[in-house]
Amino acid sequence: MNEVEKQQIWRLVVETTQKPDGTWQAGVPGRDWSVTGDSEDEARDRAVAHAIEIGEDADEIVRNKPRPPIELEDDDPRVGWVWRFTPQTEQFSDGTWRAWFASGGWVVTGATEQDAIDKANTEWFRRRDDPEETARRLAMMRRHLVEPQPGVQNTPSSVLEPAWNDPNPTRAVADIIDGLA
Repeated sequence: MNEVEKQQIWRLVVETTQKPDGTWQAGVPGRDWSVTGDSEDEARDRAVAHAIEIGEDADEIVRNKPRPPIELEDDDPRVGWVWRFTPQTEQFSDGTWRAWFASGGWVVTGATEQDAIDKANTEWFRRRDDPEETARRLAMMRRHLVEPQPGVQNTPSSVLEPAWNDPNPTRAVADIIDGLA
């Protein structure tokens, strides 16, 4: 994994909070360190650099982060499908970009298209366990099953079967999902 890939993964793992004085604090859940910055991006960048410098393992942190159990509804669209959401982008007349996911509810802006996409992915990851966000994603999945929606892709879950016999099924599933793009 190259340095850029490491930084992208860490940007998804680092969590930020704004302090009462207006500065930002960034760190990794379950770790005893954090850094600060004048802006959220500065604090996140410092935390990413620190995590890489001290040799933290982003995969281990993501694997061990507690997640709430998924409660499936009778007509849950996640059953039988692998879902992939990709950010949608649009450039403004001033040259800046905005990005969002089809499930709606929020947008981010960036100086470049890649900057906006990176910010959208970070926000998506941050909101992944938010009940309102989950409800919007489920609604979008149901809508997509009736009429295809931009930025949403579903594939029968049988596509993952080869991964279960792989020596590293987690990596194999990630590779399969990446190949669906």
